[in-house]
Amino acid sequence: MEVTQYSIGDVTVNKTDSTMSWRLVHDGNKVITLFESSGVTHSQHTIFLAETEEECEIEIYSLGLD
Repeated sequence: MEVTQYSIGDVTVNKTDSTMSWRLVHDGNKVITLFESSGVTHSQHTIFLAETEEECEIEIYSLGLD
């Protein structure tokens, strides 16, 4: 499980690999989405990867996300 970054002009994009994982996408204030996937995810927002949904819920609580 890995998140890498690439740029398109001035925009930085986060990209996951295709390992099955839970993906928490957030903007530092609120949760954008939380889902499990084995596909590649691209987002301008922060992506947190975990093996379980519970790990994502702990990250949401730790960061104080809505």
